[in-house]
Amino acid sequence: MQEFGNYLGINSGAITATAVALFLFGLAFNALIDRWNRAGYDDGYTWLLVVIGVAVTVIAAGFTIGWTAVITLFVFFAASGLPMALGDIWRHVKARRAEHDETT
Repeated sequence: MQEFGNYLGINSGAITATAVALFLFGLAFNALIDRWNRAGYDDGYTWLLVVIGVAVTVIAAGFTIGWTAVITLFVFFAASGLPMALGDIWRHVKARRAEHDETT
């Protein structure tokens, strides 16, 4: 029986190293976001923080699954994520306007 990674022509060692590196990135990014959240720096920027996290993962994937696949994956993420990003911006603007209208 062939090893899974070798059967698909993928370097399973590179996949493992990338997964471990992304896990460590996730821990560090979570700590940074936690700090920013407590300071109020992320208010209205949730969409951007998600985009940054996904972008790091997609870029890391390019080194293991190939850049053609990653470009395709980028297009798919952009297609599904753009409405959410714009929606989050719109919801934030509406909430700030409502707060402003209540105080005046």
